[in-house]
Amino acid sequence: MLPPNIVSPESELPPNAFTPEFPAQSKRLAYLLQHSNLPDKYGWVSVDILCKESGYKECVISALVLFDDDGRFIFSDDKTKVRALYGHSIKIESDAVLMPPPNVLYYGIVENSLPLIFKEGIKPMNHTRLHLSPIYGKAYFLGGYQNMPEVLEINSAAMAADGYVFYKITNDVWQTDYIPAKYIKGIADLPYASE
Repeated sequence: MLPPNIVSPESELPPNAFTPEFPAQSKRLAYLLQHSNLPDKYGWVSVDILCKESGYKECVISALVLFDDDGRFIFSDDKTKVRALYGHSIKIESDAVLMPPPNVLYYGIVENSLPLIFKEGIKPMNHTRLHLSPIYGKAYFLGGYQNMPEVLEINSAAMAADGYVFYKITNDVWQTDYIPAKYIKGIADLPYASE
């Protein structure tokens, strides 16, 4: 069941809402919410401004938020604003929940970065924090699946025990500020479904 005041995919979305352009439209929305100067200090942008800046109709914005496979976007309670939950390169005040992480988290990274990472650890670089996941496939995606990343296994329980903090963004996205090399267990094995 869809939240109130949100368009229903069966009745109110225009026939072109799920076209081949949908992924590109989602990337455009991600850019506006994660990297542009539109978000307020908490990361929110009004739907009206997003419609103006993107050229998308309100129903397309709704579809992009509701059907984003990565769970990157959310509406405000009154459905007048949208924000990205993670992936920002701009500074925003986060309401992420500080909590102990799962024992193991995964981090996707392009292969040519591995020698330096195994020596110096993992730093956020162009983002405000590192994005990890307890799910191998999600970490692969967060690592830039277009570049065929390697997925590293991180001993997050040991990090937390040593005082490093983790923020729960969603059930499958966690953040931290830095991962020292000693907590990187190595390249994770690709999980296979049990037979």
